[in-house]
Amino acid sequence: MGKNKAAVVGGSVLVILIIAAILAPIIAPYSPREMSYGNELLPPGSEGYLLGTTSLAQDVLSYVVYGLRISLYVGFGTLLLEVALALTVGGLSGYFGGVIDELLMRFTEIVMTIPPIILLITGVSMFGTRSLEIIILFMALVNWPWMARVVRAEIMSRKQEPFIEEGRSMGFSELYLLVRYIFPTVLSPVIVLGTLDVAWFILYEATLSFLGLGDPTSTSLGILVSMGRDVLTSGWWVSFIPAFLIFLLVISLNLLGDGLRDALDVRENV
Repeated sequence: MGKNKAAVVGGSVLVILIIAAILAPIIAPYSPREMSYGNELLPPGSEGYLLGTTSLAQDVLSYVVYGLRISLYVGFGTLLLEVALALTVGGLSGYFGGVIDELLMRFTEIVMTIPPIILLITGVSMFGTRSLEIIILFMALVNWPWMARVVRAEIMSRKQEPFIEEGRSMGFSELYLLVRYIFPTVLSPVIVLGTLDVAWFILYEATLSFLGLGDPTSTSLGILVSMGRDVLTSGWWVSFIPAFLIFLLVISLNLLGDGLRDALDVRENV
């Protein structure tokens, strides 16, 4: 990956953003929801407000560094749950085949026929009280089929390898062989696909928050973008700065994912 300059840039930007999120309590001069009445819509560079303020007199810098935490928490939290679901369904389907494969893949195809964002909005809208955990759960539930199919394909191509046959002859159970010897061999495509999926999860959460379907108690970047849409002419920075950070997160993850795909020699169709 070191030879892929774009991937190095993407990885470097992602690391910087992660560090900024971790150091949010140190970087943020104010509480992200603190309102300093009389300082509404101050432009970037104003004394005491490096990135300006919102129409509610909230410090934009403080809001966005804490917003990065939300985006990364949602992105990687959803990824962990997605990987668990994909490895379970794809692993069982690819390794055991037969009726199990048929049933699981038909269910997977049904989920894949519905656009994820439609399923996500419908699912989240069912709850009167929305939290980040509910959003993470539903994002994982609507996105796991693609990764599950990749896992299934990889396992089907590897389950007849000689070392698996040797394990069977030594009396190891099928489940032990699957978890101990086959799952590690499919990590490369899962890592690549997972890196790209995190970018989608961040976009999904920002979209839900922009539409008013996110967690209203969070400092989501999508909420800040939504707050600024009514003051685009007088306070462009309120929407532009969080939108730009979302862009940086997404593009850095995509560049990193492309670099990992080349470095790990993952097939292009993954």
